[in-house]
Amino acid sequence: MNATSRKVSVTMRHDGRPVAAAEPGSTIVLDLQLQRTNASALRYRWDSGAAELVATDGASATVKLPPGPGETVAFVEIIDDNGGLLSGSIAVPLQAAPPPDSAAKLKSKTESASAGRSGPVFKIITDNGML
Repeated sequence: MNATSRKVSVTMRHDGRPVAAAEPGSTIVLDLQLQRTNASALRYRWDSGAAELVATDGASATVKLPPGPGETVAFVEIIDDNGGLLSGSIAVPLQAAPPPDSAAKLKSKTESASAGRSGPVFKIITDNGML
């Protein structure tokens, strides 16, 4: 399978339920699904950047998000025993802050940044095409 046909998807869960955007300061689970033809065992290495990586279990990572606004990006490297390598980033969309109690209802930066998204997106950084 080459890099152009690779299918990687991410599901984000909070309290066991799938969510499209996370609340700042909450704990979420990121689940990767990787479509591939090779059946070799995979190893995952997670890095959550500014967020706290609570636990990892293969294709899943539990992440405690920072309390403030701003996007959190998690990184994952997937390798196998045959030299296959795929690494990528997952931008975690945040819920919009509630509008202030005023006549001027401006969108928050968080709301603007995550508008039009349907959940976290996996962006491929490195893919040697061997996974």
